[in-house]
Amino acid sequence: MKHNFSLFSNHRQYALLKSNGTTVAVFDKEIYNNLSLVKVVVINTAKQYAKNNFDSKDSFSIKDETELEHSICSNCGSTEVEVKAWVNENTGMVNPVEDPDNEDTWCPVCGGHHGITMETKNYELYNSEAK
Repeated sequence: MKHNFSLFSNHRQYALLKSNGTTVAVFDKEIYNNLSLVKVVVINTAKQYAKNNFDSKDSFSIKDETELEHSICSNCGSTEVEVKAWVNENTGMVNPVEDPDNEDTWCPVCGGHHGITMETKNYELYNSEAK
């Protein structure tokens, strides 16, 4: 059986909901103030929920309905984009990347250095059936 979750946002919080509207988890934006962090936490929360509440053969997906700006591949539109970054070897601190060149980006979906575009759309954040 396929289950669906949605991630919503308002001015104070993010909410992970089941398809019937039941709240699975709520995340305060003061604590979770970075969309990348929110995505990781939401995916892990949904995985744990699925493990505890669904049959092991069931699958699930999460649709991001926050209408927040996402980084996407300029070529194929995938949100699975990667960016080279400078990391402090001693502290592990990642320095913010501002306006990367095409050669500093990578899309594992289409396999190229195509650059990144910012778009505000609703995306599939996660699909347990995807490999």
